[in-house]
Amino acid sequence: MKKWMVGIPIGLLFAVLIYIHFDLFRHLYVGDIDSAQAYLERNWVTTLFLTFLIMLIQHSFTIFPLLLVISMNVLIYGLPLGFLWSWVASILSSAIVFYAVRYTIDDLIARKIPKHIMESIEANSFLYVFQARIIPFIPTSLVNLAAGISHIRFLPFILATTLGNMIFFFLLALVSEGILEATTEQFSLFGIAIAALLIYFVVMWRKRRWKKNKLKV
Repeated sequence: MKKWMVGIPIGLLFAVLIYIHFDLFRHLYVGDIDSAQAYLERNWVTTLFLTFLIMLIQHSFTIFPLLLVISMNVLIYGLPLGFLWSWVASILSSAIVFYAVRYTIDDLIARKIPKHIMESIEANSFLYVFQARIIPFIPTSLVNLAAGISHIRFLPFILATTLGNMIFFFLLALVSEGILEATTEQFSLFGIAIAALLIYFVVMWRKRRWKKNKLKV
């Protein structure tokens, strides 16, 4: 059985769940967060499941903006729990998509990516994923897809995702709560500035570590 055939039941499950809760996804698609919140507040168990499902779909296809998803969680659970649940759900969703892509998409796609690019990504896997997580312009689904197709090990991927999403999601949660107010352009520039600073510190830390290891040898 081909790898892609494993994804058929997963796709069907997604389709059924979206059909059952079509009104919820319609509200999200058009950006009607108040109606989505009202829909979700009917039952807490259902709410947890559906908010996780929404995050999983967002991390798979990016149908609706991440800020909208986090804003909805903050409205439902409050700022601390809304941020925490969004962060945890994003880590779990990233892990699911990572393995789903790795074990369902044929290696033919990976072969189409230039070898030197793949080698560069795999050699600096933590840094690549971390940068992608904190730069606002890169969709979460694209990061998960690229990591799953490549030969990046799961541990660096999930560690970079955990750290990067913690920073980026916290900023988005503050924006959604109105604690940080900024236009899209201002927020993007702010995110890039933070990303550049963090990347600088990570690179410097890795260089120091490499030099220490070299001296020991």
